[in-house]
Amino acid sequence: MLSMFYCTLWGKGLEDLGKRFASIEEAIYWAIYDELMDLLEYQYIAIDFVDKPLDELGNDSPLEVRL
Repeated sequence: MLSMFYCTLWGKGLEDLGKRFASIEEAIYWAIYDELMDLLEYQYIAIDFVDKPLDELGNDSPLEVRL
């Protein structure tokens, strides 16, 4: 099943990708890693606010100010 998933992701056999990956597990790891990094980069660029803690009031509060 792992081999079928690999072929679905890359559309090629492990031999066709040359020495880029040592195993099917490594190829799948890098495919998922690249997708997650792209998603995190998109979210970082798309953020439109920054939360700041309410430390200036002098008391402990779980609330934050959204600017």
